[in-house]
Amino acid sequence: YSTSGNSNVLGEPEVSVTYPENKTIYVIPNGYTSDNAKLAIYYWNDGVSGWSSFLTKDACSGNAYYAEIPSWTGKISIVRLNSDATVGDWEKKWNQTVDITIDPTKDQYTVNTWCGNGCNETVNEGTYTPATYSITFNANGGTGTMTNVTGITCGGSATLTQNAFTRTGYTFAGWATTADGAVAHADKATISNITSNITLHAKWTPNTNTAYTVK
Repeated sequence: YSTSGNSNVLGEPEVSVTYPENKTIYVIPNGYTSDNAKLAIYYWNDGVSGWSSFLTKDACSGNAYYAEIPSWTGKISIVRLNSDATVGDWEKKWNQTVDITIDPTKDQYTVNTWCGNGCNETVNEGTYTPATYSITFNANGGTGTMTNVTGITCGGSATLTQNAFTRTGYTFAGWATTADGAVAHADKATISNITSNITLHAKWTPNTNTAYTVK
């Protein structure tokens, strides 16, 4: 991001300043309903100001929304706008939070009340922590035990543990996401973009070369 300003002194060159990349701000808007309002962040510092895009629901934290703002931002206000508003449309403003001074070590803000200008809203600062998930293995007719894969950061990937289940008269074919579903993942496969807990069910193929003794 860059900005420039003209000097008041005739002939003095315009000064241009380049700032580092943007940073992501997370907002937990308690009491917010997305079907009748929109959220945006108004930011400013040293006379330079702007708007974020409308906040997007975060798939990795349950009830947080996020948007990017320039890293030079000094203060923000979280603004709730009518559902038909465009970004920066103050005429469609519903209400907003108090001015929040950015703490470089914090990136998540919880809005506990919405009560308009001149009100002492409560905004708690914190650090964003994405959810973590696990993969559970189901023998689905087989026997044996397997340890769950745990601590998978939301949006991350995980490599499946090698199958340890067995089933007499059957060969392991892979993993399905439902007990009667088709094979979705091979043994020791890597699953990407994990955004929920997963249960994998072993899929078995009947052996066709099983020897039988007729008495």
